[in-house]
Amino acid sequence: MTAVLMLVLRIFLVVILFLFIFWAFRVVWLSLDRDKKTTRRIRGTLLKLETTQTESPLEKSFEAQEVLIGRDPNADFVISDNTISSKHALFSFKQNHWWIEDLDSTNGTFLNSIPTEEPMIVTDGDELRCGKIIIKISLTN
Repeated sequence: MTAVLMLVLRIFLVVILFLFIFWAFRVVWLSLDRDKKTTRRIRGTLLKLETTQTESPLEKSFEAQEVLIGRDPNADFVISDNTISSKHALFSFKQNHWWIEDLDSTNGTFLNSIPTEEPMIVTDGDELRCGKIIIKISLTN
């Protein structure tokens, strides 16, 4: 009788083990699927930057996950002004939000008149001041 009971317990433990493995794979699969959907949503979020204070008004839209602002010709949003550093600020899309980060610029970066001493979340309609240049931010899906 004890041999039969031990066999039943072993079968029960094997079933429990397989159920646990199935559950673990399902959790990983759903997590990866959710990340895929988030990535699709990122591609639909547009960052539009506009400034009218320079010699020629600038307006540009971006879908990339990182946008560099600066005087450097290799920057994504080039502003030719002496108060702008070559690599002044960086927009990045993380955690389903656009963030702005000052890259140790000389004249600072201000989001709605608040100094960006650490990365800050950007919302539609915000104003970013880099040096003496004001950039209007628009976010669209």
